[in-house]
Amino acid sequence: MERSRPTTSNRVAGNHPQSRDASSSELRIKSEIDATLIRMAFARLRFSVVMTLVVIGLFVGLLWPYFPESLMWNWLIVLVSVAGARYVMWSTFTRASAEAQTRPMWRHLFLIAAVLAGASWSFGVVTLMPGPGETEAMLLSLTVIAVTVVSMVTLTMHLPAMYEFQIAALGPTVLALYGTGDEIGLLAALIVAAGTAILMVVGRASGISTQSLLETELRLSLAFAETEDARAKVEAASDAKSQFLATMSHEIRTPMNGVLGMTELLLQSELPAQQRQWTEAVHASGQHLLCVINDILDFPKSESGHLELVDIDFSVVDVVEDAVAMFVQPAEQRGLELATQFIPCNAPLRVRGDPFRLRQVIANLISNAVKFTDAGEVIERVIQNESSNRSLHLSIAVTDTGVGISKDAVARIFEHFSQADGSTTRGYGGTGLGLAISQPLLSLMDGTITVESTAGKGSTFTIDLHLPYAEVSVLLTDSSDDKVMHGVRVLVVDDNTTNREILYHQLTSWGMQVDCVASGVEALVGLNNAAQAQQPFELAILDLHMPIMDGMTLAAAIQSDRVLANTPLIMLSSTYLIADPDLRRQANIRRYLNKLLRRTDLRQALRTLLSETHATECTATTPRPQALEGALTGHVLLVEDNDINQALAEAMLQKLGLTWKLATNGEEAVAAIQTAHYDVVLMDCQMPVMDGFEATAIIRCLSDATKAGVPIIALTANAMQGDEKSCLDAGMNHFLAKPYTLPQLQSVLATWLTPTTHGHTPLDPLPARYLDVDDSVINPKALQTLRDLDESGGDALLRRIVTSFLSSADAQMNKLETAVAGGDADALRQVAHGWKSSAANLGAEMFASTLRELEKCGRQNRLADAPALLSQAYTHKVQVTKALHHLFGESV
Repeated sequence: MERSRPTTSNRVAGNHPQSRDASSSELRIKSEIDATLIRMAFARLRFSVVMTLVVIGLFVGLLWPYFPESLMWNWLIVLVSVAGARYVMWSTFTRASAEAQTRPMWRHLFLIAAVLAGASWSFGVVTLMPGPGETEAMLLSLTVIAVTVVSMVTLTMHLPAMYEFQIAALGPTVLALYGTGDEIGLLAALIVAAGTAILMVVGRASGISTQSLLETELRLSLAFAETEDARAKVEAASDAKSQFLATMSHEIRTPMNGVLGMTELLLQSELPAQQRQWTEAVHASGQHLLCVINDILDFPKSESGHLELVDIDFSVVDVVEDAVAMFVQPAEQRGLELATQFIPCNAPLRVRGDPFRLRQVIANLISNAVKFTDAGEVIERVIQNESSNRSLHLSIAVTDTGVGISKDAVARIFEHFSQADGSTTRGYGGTGLGLAISQPLLSLMDGTITVESTAGKGSTFTIDLHLPYAEVSVLLTDSSDDKVMHGVRVLVVDDNTTNREILYHQLTSWGMQVDCVASGVEALVGLNNAAQAQQPFELAILDLHMPIMDGMTLAAAIQSDRVLANTPLIMLSSTYLIADPDLRRQANIRRYLNKLLRRTDLRQALRTLLSETHATECTATTPRPQALEGALTGHVLLVEDNDINQALAEAMLQKLGLTWKLATNGEEAVAAIQTAHYDVVLMDCQMPVMDGFEATAIIRCLSDATKAGVPIIALTANAMQGDEKSCLDAGMNHFLAKPYTLPQLQSVLATWLTPTTHGHTPLDPLPARYLDVDDSVINPKALQTLRDLDESGGDALLRRIVTSFLSSADAQMNKLETAVAGGDADALRQVAHGWKSSAANLGAEMFASTLRELEKCGRQNRLADAPALLSQAYTHKVQVTKALHHLFGESV
């Protein structure tokens, strides 16, 4: 026989999981209500017993004169016995466990006790009921009703007990009154029966209301408990996810940092052209991969609001150019022009904030622009808007000629995992996280991002930011440094309109006379016309990749022309596949530059090339430094433990005409003050053995009033708010923050020392090789300052300071790494503090700024921020040491 199959009608609704859950929840609530009601009933039971004993005493005392004494004694014994039994039951219940109190027997016991209590009152009424016509019957009935009303207070928590109590107390009373057979008895019976009905209705309403309120409260409590449980689970999951992401961040970023770091070191070595191109591609791809990793790891943080920013000085120019450089290779592979424009061209754009996060946002925008552009160009424009005295207002726009975005897609473009449409992931790839991460990052910076786009015509994403100015300002240009470029006639040859515009504005901002053409043919015509007019171009900048006649062909044509052959040429290429060296020399190509021009690279290349060409003219036109006016007379105690700071201070004191003695710590300073006279003390604050604060305190307590009152000037690399007050409170007379200049030191010392009338002989100008130093790494003004301090008129002092810096650089970096790895905040603070002033004295201002942030990390115990800053410090250290070796060769 075929087995019958269950049909839909056979299914029980309660078998559904949701139905079972609902039924279980209702049963749980009912059980909780019952348990709570019985606890509340027993909680009131003791009060009920006490009130019963009071009522017994009151009513029995009132009734005693009217009824036989023997009957009253019997009634009293019954009442007290039942009250005592109820008290024992309450006591037993309270000692039971919470689980035991929920057992059904307690409800039954409570009900039985209520019946016995009611019966004990009706027992007295029945036994004491007088004969017909007696008014005492009315008195008894009123007494029982009053007792029942009082008992209602404690019995509404248990409605069955209330009903049974009323029936047991008033039922026999009604029968006894009715049995008297007279009018008074019948009237009393009627009154008691009516009272019973009323009490039951009122009691039931009160009990139901109480149960309803209790049920509502229980439901709210259960809902709250479920919510708290869900929240706890979510928090636990979030914590687990955060821990996982922290682990993954370390595990992924550690090898990535190794790959990128070793690639950077490889790029700093001598490589053949083909290998350099491959290495550049690896580095760019690694940087792009790191951006994707950062987006993925930062996405949960942006959702939970846990994104954090660092706060350091940085150059927007460097951040933007670094971000764009990551996409040179992908842009070249797609045949795109990739360019950057700064408006105005030479704005320093030095601000304070988080360069890593800003670069992440810009890289996301450029990545999207390159990814969604099949032909044309991707241009990034950085515009300095009207700014306040405290902050710089920037607009950073990334414009492409790509597929664009439709109007309906623009509204959701910043949503998580959202792209223009479902096909974009298949057509262009990507996680869809870049813009979703960028928006919360910019919000943390108090910035905004907007988009303007037309489908099929490209897009423009614009970042609007207000960032505070950097604490250490660096001027990008200096009129005296760029004098070699003033008035130089330059021809720019590039087929891309945007590139020509960018080069034109940049070169003219340096005082050059610029003409632009779009092809090799136009370039040859322009060069010949200028030569015939006796106004030849002194330099030509050529694009390597141009249609019809490329840059190399144009260079060969120029070299073959006898009139044009001596024109220096700079070749711009978006690839490192450069020409054969012999062909390069034959074409008179003096410099090769990546077409994604960095301002500093272009400026340095132009200055170096033109300095080589016009060395004599440059030397003749460079102004000589002015002599120092107003030297001083006096004897100074210099208390300083840092070798570089010692050399610098000694040179300044000698320049000012002063004599001095050196002490390397506070203990030596105290001993020197006790044995000799000094007109003023220059006191470093942070030193080994004994710091400047402790030494000052001891000096101020010396018995010799003259020695105790010697002027003490604090020298410290701490220039934070409150540092000056700390020095003055410690008993010092003045405060001079490192790095300080000769005029600043002179101004402070002049308060206590006597000026002289003789000056000093002007020194020779800064040698031409100093112009070749990358001013984004070393500020040439600082080098000139150090040369000005050298009484020999040469480089002896500068060489001494540079040698000291280079000889200790590796050891200092190792100390920083050890402090960060070991979580030693105090060691990190001390090492960064000392090295910071040394770097600043040499003009390594970016390096000094990073060390200042590392010092803050140590002082504020923010070791979590130290690894990123340490990596940045290592990069700066490599750049600075390379620049210094380049300056003096290997002689240092």
